[in-house]
Amino acid sequence: MPTTGTVPTFQKIVDTTALLPNSGAKFETFYPPSFDGEYVVFHGCNQTYEGIYCSEIGNPSLQIVSDNHTSISDLNGPPTTNQGLMLDAYVSYPGGRLAPCMSQLKTPRPVILGGTAVFFAANWMTYRAGIFALDLKKSTAPRTLISCSDGYFKGGDFGQPSGAMGGVYFSAVGARRSIPAGVYTVPASGAVSAEPKLLLNMQTDTTPDQRKIVSIGNAQIRPLLPTSQVFVFGVDDRGEDAIYTQGARGLQYVLKPGQVIGDYSVASDAQYPIYNELCVGGALVASQVTLGRGKDSSDYAIVVCSAAPPFTPQVICAAQWNQKIPGGGGYFSGMGFGTPVTDGKYVAFVTTYSVQEAGTLLTCLLVWNSQTGVLSTAIDANTLIDGQPVNYILTHNSSFVDGKLALMLKVGSATGIYIADLSMF
Repeated sequence: MPTTGTVPTFQKIVDTTALLPNSGAKFETFYPPSFDGEYVVFHGCNQTYEGIYCSEIGNPSLQIVSDNHTSISDLNGPPTTNQGLMLDAYVSYPGGRLAPCMSQLKTPRPVILGGTAVFFAANWMTYRAGIFALDLKKSTAPRTLISCSDGYFKGGDFGQPSGAMGGVYFSAVGARRSIPAGVYTVPASGAVSAEPKLLLNMQTDTTPDQRKIVSIGNAQIRPLLPTSQVFVFGVDDRGEDAIYTQGARGLQYVLKPGQVIGDYSVASDAQYPIYNELCVGGALVASQVTLGRGKDSSDYAIVVCSAAPPFTPQVICAAQWNQKIPGGGGYFSGMGFGTPVTDGKYVAFVTTYSVQEAGTLLTCLLVWNSQTGVLSTAIDANTLIDGQPVNYILTHNSSFVDGKLALMLKVGSATGIYIADLSMF
C-alpha cells in the first residue's frame, strides 16, 4: 500500500485478458479513459482492430462506440489508420495548422458527457474528418456533430473535443476566411447537425495587453448558465504562452510567464513555461507549469487556480529532483507530471519517482485535497490489486467525478481500465 497507509478501492472495467468486441482476439493496448459517473469510454486496440469502446458501470459488457471496421457516413467509410499506424484514425492529423492545436496529442481523447460519447475520427484515405457523438442509451450508430464535409472546417483541422452541459467544444481552423480559427461549440444532442457557434475568435480576440493569439490548445469548459466559460492555452504573436478565459472586455489572463506565485514565478525563459493540456473541474483550473527559483534553477510544478477572477494561483506540488514524495516512499525524478485532473475538490496527477536516490523510475498518483490542503500519495509501486503490484499509471483530463477517478493501470503483466475511489484522501 502507499506509505500514507490510506488505500483506494478499485473497480476493474476491462483489461488485456478480455476479448476486443467483434475481433475474436484480446486487447493489447489501452489509452486513458473518460468518465462521467455512469459510463467509462476509452480507446483500445490489437494488431487488427482499434476503436473506442464504452462500459456502463455495473454492466460487464462492452459497447462499440466506433471502430476501424464500421463505416461512418460522413467519412465515406470507417475510420482508418494512416500508413498502417494505429491511433491516427482518432487523433487530429498532425499536419493540420491548428489541429491538434498546440497539444500535439499522440493518443485519442474521447469524452463521455451525460451518457453521450463524443470523439474525433478521420478517414485519411479520403481526408475526411469530424467530431461525432453516440447516445449510448438511445442509439447504435454515431451521428455527425461537425464534419469537414459541412464546409465549415478543413479536413483534420479540429482539436480534441470536450463537453459540458449538453454542449461539445473544440478548437478548429475555418475552411475559408469568413470562418476564423478559434473555439467553437455545437449541441451534443439533436436530430440534425447544428451550425457551430464561435466562442473565441483568433482573428479578433486579443490578449489584455493587445497582443494577437496565433495558436491555441484544446479548450476546457466550466459549466455555467447562460454561457459556459472557456479556458484555453494560447500563444501570442511574441511567442509567449498563457492560459486565457473570456472576460467582460475580451480575453483575461489566468496564468502567464513571469507571474509570481508565492516564492516562485512562472518561468519566462523556459521552452514550455506553461504546458498546454489543462483541466477544469468545478471551480478549479489545474495545469503543469515550469517555475523559476532563480537565474539557473527551475522546477516542474502543478499549479491550481480558481476559475473566477482574481484566479489566485497556488503551487500544490513542485517536483525538485530527489525531493521526497508525500509519505516519504521515494524521491521525485524531476521529470515533471502528467496532465492533472480535477473534480473540483481533488486534483490528481501522475509523476515518476524512485525508491532510492537516482534509482529505477516508477510511477505514482498524487492527490491533493483542496479543502484540507493535504497532498497524498494515492497509488504507487506498493499498491496491490488482486495481489499484483501497480506498475504504470495514465489519466485523462475528463475522468474525475465525485472522488472517483477512471484511469489506465498496468497491474502485474496485464494493462487495464479501472475506477479508483479516492474520496478517502
